Amino acid sequence: MNSQNPFEATTKDGREVVLKSEGTWQFKEFEPLRRFRERKETSMYLLCGAFSLAALTGGYVLKHELHWELRSHLLTEIGVAGVVAIILAMTIEYVARKRDERRFREEKEAIKNDVFEHVLGYRLPKGTFAELDNQILRASFIRRDFRCSYTLVPIKVGTTKFMKIEATWTYEIVNRTPERQPYLFRTMVEKAPVEELDPLVKFTCVNVKGCQVPLTLDSADACKEEAKDNIRPNHWVIEKQISIVGATHASVVVSFEAVRVFEGGVSFLLHSLQTEGFSLKVTAPPEVEVSASPFLPESLGEGAEHQLSRNRYHWVLNNPILPYQGVYVTWKSKAAEPRPSAAVGKMNAPGNQDEGKANTRA
Repeated sequence: MNSQNPFEATTKDGREVVLKSEGTWQFKEFEPLRRFRERKETSMYLLCGAFSLAALTGGYVLKHELHWELRSHLLTEIGVAGVVAIILAMTIEYVARKRDERRFREEKEAIKNDVFEHVLGYRLPKGTFAELDNQILRASFIRRDFRCSYTLVPIKVGTTKFMKIEATWTYEIVNRTPERQPYLFRTMVEKAPVEELDPLVKFTCVNVKGCQVPLTLDSADACKEEAKDNIRPNHWVIEKQISIVGATHASVVVSFEAVRVFEGGVSFLLHSLQTEGFSLKVTAPPEVEVSASPFLPESLGEGAEHQLSRNRYHWVLNNPILPYQGVYVTWKSKAAEPRPSAAVGKMNAPGNQDEGKANTRA
């Protein structure tokens, strides 16, 4: 985790609080401002006292030397009012301020112990705040404008049918911090359900631009040279350490081909980064029906290119997708009964960083 300034927020009553990395909140301190305020208050007391003394003196002079009764009375009353104000400020107001400061400290200590219990009235399970802090509040990177495009192509090996997937993902990796940050880019695709179809599983394009050292793999041969199968079992993996300038983004394009089972094949799109903006397009053959379900509170909306009559599907999500939330996509023959999803496993489950993984074995 990179070092960042503490997360700051404002309460409903306008007070500022600081969210600490250890999982506590406390009210923001303004010690220099407080000292300045104390000096300012002392100066005001002295000025008011001097003005009151001058008014009383002037009243005395006007009455006894110049015999101006009305002006003398006005100045004397002003001087007396100033003296009374100083006495009130140094006694009653002082006591009230100390009482408020004591209540403020007690409230501050209560919030430091458990902000959620203080605000919500109950405690969250241990470790919840640490995960929230690590994955969302202090995350250096988010994924933006995640666009997935799938084309499903039936293939046959002997008498067994499989589904070939031709996919393209595009998105931006955004560095939210003001400093340059390192980032481990990783994308992966799982091997085929049967070994003889493994040659059909491959990356065809992996490009990362906008970072310090771009990654440019414009052909299947170039991708094959970079892909490794010893990082994660049963997967081809391409990874590269990149660096992104603060408050900028890197643009990513990943194209790959994968093979899944024909009946009940799945694509489980998980996101290790918080994602803003999601779109999924699927083009399927006429005999195949495709469905998608979100694993988050928001419902999938139909995009502008959603045309069931032409077997073209388009789903969108408008709200942010939190880390490890996602979308479950499955397909089956229109004449076939749905099969339990547990029998086919998962596809497209990202791993550590911004991984994309396509197709686990059935």
